[in-house]
Amino acid sequence: MNLKVVKMRRKKKAKLFIFFKKTLLMIAFLTFFGCCNNDFYFDLENQSIISCCDKPILNIRIKGINNRLRYSINWNSKVNNNKPPNRISLNHIDEGYEIFLMNEKVENKKFKLLPNSKYEIKRYQGDTPSVKIFITTNEFSKISETSNVTCR
Repeated sequence: MNLKVVKMRRKKKAKLFIFFKKTLLMIAFLTFFGCCNNDFYFDLENQSIISCCDKPILNIRIKGINNRLRYSINWNSKVNNNKPPNRISLNHIDEGYEIFLMNEKVENKKFKLLPNSKYEIKRYQGDTPSVKIFITTNEFSKISETSNVTCR
C-alpha cells in the first residue's frame, strides 16, 4: 500500500474514534442530567414541598405512619387553567389543588397535619417512578424533620 492510502485510513479511524467518543459522552450526559424525574424535597423554613428540576407538582399523597390520616392533593386544571406550581406550601395550599382526606373532599384552608406525627409524602405523575420522602411534625403540627432537605 502506498503512504497516501495509509494516511487516509488513519484519518478515517481517528475521525471515527472521535465520533464514538462524543456520542458516548452525550449519552452519559443525557443519562445523568437529561431526564427530569419526580424528585422533590421539603423546605423546613418555608414549610413547602419543592420539585427538583422545576417540574410542576400535579399529585401528592400524604400518608400517616403512626396515624391513619391520608391526604391526596391533586392539581385540578378545570378549576385553574394556569400551569401547576413547582412548590406547594403546606401553610397555604393553592386553590388550583383539590384536597381529599380519606377520599372526602376538604377545603384547602382546612388542611392540617396532626401534631407529633410521622408522614410519608409520595409524589407521582406521568410515566416516571413515584418518589417519597418522610416528615415529622412537632407539637404545633409544624414540620420539624424531613428525610430530604435538598435535591439529590
